[in-house]
Amino acid sequence: MSKIVWVEDMPNYVTEERVKEFFSQKGEVTDVMLLTNKYAKSKRCGYVQFKTEHEAELAVNYFDYSLMDTCTIFCEIALKKDDEKKKSKKDVHPRLEKRLQLLQLSSSPLWDKVLQQ
Repeated sequence: MSKIVWVEDMPNYVTEERVKEFFSQKGEVTDVMLLTNKYAKSKRCGYVQFKTEHEAELAVNYFDYSLMDTCTIFCEIALKKDDEKKKSKKDVHPRLEKRLQLLQLSSSPLWDKVLQQ
């Protein structure tokens, strides 16, 4: 397991200080890295490193699908490059399953056709 949490869909104006303050609710944050494009515009995602693996796990369980200001964020334990290579292309991403479940709340004949494919 890793002490690093991958976070997606943060507000585009968020700063490293804000992310550190936000995630410190569930443990000691040792580092934050926000991703930007070549024009220094936010990609709305980044990494948050905790002091322990347990704190990282607590943060993922608490903050996944929660609100940061006005954005719903998605969190998961970051994979090492070796782990990503081992992962099969047929593996369904757990977040995809969650999103599909949320979309199914507004079920319609169209979604039934999409899910049957």
